[in-house]
This record gives sequence, structure tokens and C-alpha cells, in this order.
Amino acid sequence: MKSTYILPLLLLAFAACTHIDYTRRLADADSLLYIRPDSALTLLRGIPPARLDTKEERMRYALLTVEAECRNHIPQRDDSLLRVAVDYFRRTGDKQREARGEYTRGYILYNYLKDGGKAVAAYYRAEELAQSVKNKRLLARVYNGMAYIYQCEGLNRQADSLYKRVEQMAIQMKDTVLWLVSVERQSLYLIGQGKSYYKEAEQRLQQNYERASRYGNPSYQCSNALTLSQLYSYMRDGERTLQFAKIALSLQQKDTTMLSTAFLLTGEGFYRQGIYDSASLYFNKALASPRLHIRSAAYMRLSDIAEKQENAQKALEYEKLRVRNEKLYQQEMQTTEVQLAEHEYVDWQEQQSVWHIVYYCMSAIAGLVLIVIVLFVRARKKERTSQQQLKELLLKEMQAHVEAETTASPVLVSEPQQCIEETEEIHPLFHFDTLQEQMPQTKIYQKLQNILNYYKEFCDYKERFEEKDRREWLEAINQLTGGIIDRLNQKFPELVEEEIYFCSLHLFDFSPTEISVIMEKDRSGIYKKRKSLLKRKFKNEDEIELKDLLKNI
Repeated sequence: MKSTYILPLLLLAFAACTHIDYTRRLADADSLLYIRPDSALTLLRGIPPARLDTKEERMRYALLTVEAECRNHIPQRDDSLLRVAVDYFRRTGDKQREARGEYTRGYILYNYLKDGGKAVAAYYRAEELAQSVKNKRLLARVYNGMAYIYQCEGLNRQADSLYKRVEQMAIQMKDTVLWLVSVERQSLYLIGQGKSYYKEAEQRLQQNYERASRYGNPSYQCSNALTLSQLYSYMRDGERTLQFAKIALSLQQKDTTMLSTAFLLTGEGFYRQGIYDSASLYFNKALASPRLHIRSAAYMRLSDIAEKQENAQKALEYEKLRVRNEKLYQQEMQTTEVQLAEHEYVDWQEQQSVWHIVYYCMSAIAGLVLIVIVLFVRARKKERTSQQQLKELLLKEMQAHVEAETTASPVLVSEPQQCIEETEEIHPLFHFDTLQEQMPQTKIYQKLQNILNYYKEFCDYKERFEEKDRREWLEAINQLTGGIIDRLNQKFPELVEEEIYFCSLHLFDFSPTEISVIMEKDRSGIYKKRKSLLKRKFKNEDEIELKDLLKNI
């Protein structure tokens, strides 16, 4: 009887002791992701997704699995699984993992799905998120990924700028892996600058290769060896081209792109040394590459070898294949799309800050307008006070004169009233000669004169008298004449601003031709406009000139 109870208890105890903590395994895989990606992937593959209790754990598992596969160079067919995980982390507010997901999406979109525009957009989103959570390590990797796209698409200046930033961040964080990658890619940029930079690139790559060897990571050793082999190929050093290509072959057997590049460079090393049979063997192996530019280079060399071996038909076939691959490669180029994505992001950033700029500008303009209004009101008030004092003085003098002569000439009693009424029309007098002396000293007059001088010489406009210039012009005349523009407005309210501006030009010795240049109108139209103003607006029937009429206002 007792034995029937002991057996279930033993089974339960055994199950409890052998229960696997999958949450702990996820954390372990996460910690190994960058230093031992193969071990991280092994741990993740040992976790049955059905045994994960919460949705958060399942989404975390999906993110880590895709990250680990990318770190182990396992091709991805699409980014659908990652999109689901990223969307979940966005909704739950987990910006740290959302940033990692967007970074990995950018990597997949460019390296496997060949969608440069969406890749750059994903990287920009990852950059924004990484900055918000202050994850410098991830931010550096985002910059590294963006720089790689720019470099591949021929945007070398942007790529080099980002690589330098990544290198500085890697040194600060003591991230050896990131440092190795950034230095290697900067060396590629130097190689692309031409022969004068080859020695500097060689020195940096040699140091990087030694550093990668000490670090003990075959992937980075292989990558640096390939880059060195490529450099020596450009330097026409067949022996060292072959040496480092063979090192890369011995280090890399998984990554198809690296492997096919190593085949191509090994063939190049043999080709440079005139060993054409071995070169052909490796060039043919490189033809299995999924990369069109690698196949194009292999076809080109195979065509050269066939030509050297006097096999014209085979050389022609290889050349046709090379041309076809070259056209396909050009079609895949995504430079335009990448630049558009970059511009869209810059525009988006500008839109985020434009409201702040508008706010400060509007505040400054409002303050300036307020100051101008206050100064204008004070000037007008001062002018009115001065006119009032003048009228009072004249009134007192006339009253005294009337009182003295009332008994002798009573008929004159009505004259003071008439004089008083006339004084109400008194305004400060000014001399037009003085206006013509003072106005040329202003900046606005000098600008107008520059326009006339340039037009006389070239019959064209280098700059124009804009609306704001016209207003400044009228304000200057109004100020120097004690308010002639204001009086013109008061006496002839039917005049529009353009007509007042037209009248103001006649206060100076501008010819009709010069006025037509200033106003950008036909010369005959100036005559018609002047005649129309005098007749319709000023009701002038005495055929007086416009300038003389303005002097009497």
C-alpha cells in the first residue's frame, strides 16, 4: 500500500528537480549573443517555444533567435517574425528591445532582402530609440550598419564620417569587435580614394589583422585577410594577394559571401602570377556566389584568360555573361532610394524642430513690431504736441493783433477766425533739396541705385526691390519729410500703396526709364499711369506736373 504512494511522489520530485528554467536560458543566450553567437544560438534552439509561459517571453525568444541567426550569418527570407516582435515591444513600451529589433530589421532588409530604403529607415528608427534609452553600444552598431549601406552604395563621404564616429565610440566603450569592424571599413574607404592612400590602408589593415588574431575570432580574421588580399590585388602584388586569400579560405567555410570573395581573390592571386589553370578553377568556384558583382568580376577574368589562351569564342561568351551580370547589378543599385530615405529622415527631424524655430521667430518679430509701434506712437504724439503748441502761439499773436486794431478797423474782426481756420492746416514745411541730399545717404536708396546701375550695365536684375524694401523706402521718406506720406494718405484716401510708392519716386530726379526699371514695368506704362493718377485720383485739370503737385500737399 505504501509503495503505491511512494512512486508518484518520487516522480513528482524528479520532475521538480529536472524542470528547466527557460527564462534563465533566454537571459544566458542574450548575454552570449555578441561574444559567442554560436553558443547563444545553440541555447535558443534548445528552448521549445511552447514551453514559454508568457507572450513577453515568446516575443523575446523570437527577437533573440533572429539576432543569433544573423550573428551566425544564417540567411533570412523575410522580416515578418521580427516585425511582430517589434510591434509588440512598441505597444508595451519596451524601447530597449524595440531598438534592437529595428536594428536587426535594418540588417536583414539590406543584407538579405536588398531593400536599402527600408533598411535606412529602420536604422534611423533604431538610432532614435537607442538615443532615448541611452544605449551607446547599440547606437554604435546602428551607425556601423548605416555606414556599411552608404559605403556599398557609393556614398563614401557619409560612410567615412560614421565609421570615424563608431571607432571613437568603440574605443570609449572598449568594444574590440566594433573597433575591428570600423577600422576595417575605414580602410576600405581609404582604398577607394586611390593609390596615394594604399600605404595608409595597408598599415591600418595589418594592425587590425594582428589585433583580430590576438582576439581569436576567425570571422574578423577572415574579413581582414580578405580586405588585405583585395588591397594587394589593387597593388598588383599577386603573391601577397594569394597569401591572404588562402588565409581567408582556411578561416571561413560558412558565410557564402566571404567564401566566394575568397575564391575570387585566390583566383586573382594565381592570375597575377600567370598560373591560369589554377586561377580558372577558383574563378569558376566564385561563380556560385549570390552576389552579382562577384560573378561579374569572375566572368571578366575568365574572359581575359580565354583570350590569353587564344580561345576567342569562349572569351566572347564570358564577356556576354559579364555584361549581363553588370546590367543586373546596376539595376540592384539602391543609391537613389537610400538618399531619398536619408532626406526624408532629415526632413522629419527638421519638422520636429521647425515649430520651435517658428515660435522664437514669431516672438522676435512680435517684439520688434511692438517696439516699432511704440516708437511710432511716441513720434506722432510728439509731432501733434509740437503742432498744437505752434497753433496756440499763432492764435495768441493774432488775438493780440485783433484786440489792438479792433477800434480802428472793426471790419477786421472776422479775419482772425479765417486765420485760425487756416492754421489748422499747418504742417511742418520741408525742402525737397534737403530730402534729395539726405535720402541718398540711406541704405534703401543705395540698394535702389545699385539696381539701376546693374541694369544699365547688363540689362538684367541681380537683385530686386521687394515689397519690404518699398515699405522701408516709404517710411524713410515719411520720416525725412515730416509725414508727407501720411498727409498723402489722409488727403487722398483712395490711393493704394503701389500708387503712393509710384508718387514717392517722383519726389526725386528719376527719369521715366529709371522708374520703369525700378517698378519692372514698361516705359510707356509709366507715362499712362502718371497721367491716369493726375486725372482720376488727384482730379488735376490744370495739367500740373506730378512732382509739383506733390510739393504742394
